[in-house]
Amino acid sequence: MLNLFITYKCNLSCDYCFVHGLGQLHPMSISDADFQRLCVWLAEHQVPTLGILGGEPTLDKRLPDMLARLHDIGVAPVVFTNALFESSESRIGDDLSLALKPKENDELISALCKHAANIVVNYNDPTNYSEIQIKRRESNLQKLQERGAHITFSKNFAPGDTEWQYLIDACRRFGVNAIRYDISRPNLNRTNSYINSSAYESKCADDIQICNSSQSIKQLQDNMKSHLVASHDGTSRHINDHIVEFVRACEQASIMTGLDCCLPSCMFTTEQLQYLHATSLRFTHVCQPSIDIQTDLQVSYCMPLAQFALSNVLDYNGEWELMAGLSSMAKPLREKRPLACEACEHYAKSCQGGCLALRASDVCV
Repeated sequence: MLNLFITYKCNLSCDYCFVHGLGQLHPMSISDADFQRLCVWLAEHQVPTLGILGGEPTLDKRLPDMLARLHDIGVAPVVFTNALFESSESRIGDDLSLALKPKENDELISALCKHAANIVVNYNDPTNYSEIQIKRRESNLQKLQERGAHITFSKNFAPGDTEWQYLIDACRRFGVNAIRYDISRPNLNRTNSYINSSAYESKCADDIQICNSSQSIKQLQDNMKSHLVASHDGTSRHINDHIVEFVRACEQASIMTGLDCCLPSCMFTTEQLQYLHATSLRFTHVCQPSIDIQTDLQVSYCMPLAQFALSNVLDYNGEWELMAGLSSMAKPLREKRPLACEACEHYAKSCQGGCLALRASDVCV
């Protein structure tokens, strides 16, 4: 599925976000002219589905009209949102008095219910929100549910953010039966909170070269400690155990799960792999291009690999040509075998050895 980032503005500041900084490289929001040109291209190439992302896309007051336009040309929009639906650019803890007026809020919700094929809500742990934000999110979700919107929740496992029971509870409240999940991935500048790949955990500082001169040996060693993450109760456990327990709990609650990107096979035991392959949709160890269209119509492999980019989506003959071009750009990186994968029989067959973005910037081999 192609993704379009209509704005990089956001009303939150999640520490694991991989979009931070892109507003300095591209226009903060897509222009009306570029959006219309893109719609012509989408219709010409019969693109069936388009992800609408940000930032927070609901901050763009043009969103209802954009969704209607996509619907008119036969494109099914999938909107990714935090469900706060407020127009200020306030951060957590700030005054939300500049929120959408009731009429604007109703128009947005109506457009989402009428035109969006799916609304993917990034449902973070409530402990990360103010009371006002919690009430706003719950109210908006209630309205979406009452109007029959198709809702999927999203969970990002990040350092210090591995709890998931609140998400199961929210699924019961709002009748949601699907959750997309992933581990947090690095942003372009590696300034966010992300989980490093287990493909590198066996390396020591003597075996690698530091690509980022501002990163100390100690920081690098800390970053490469297996995939142990701190839970809210202060304990540290392997991220694979958190993921497996989460998927099992979802299965018991009749909630479908799907992995967003790839995870290395060595991150899990054989038993865990068998279970996840049988239970969780799109559970894979090799990534393909996300095909992320930026606000200026530049096309990136994915946000963590935004440096692998094609100049303008309009110059390409459909989705498959974009896929081929981006895959070709990433091929040398994919073929750069990590040291920890040298003896692995699965490498280059069913597994790529972890997130390519980590291999691109954190470590040179």
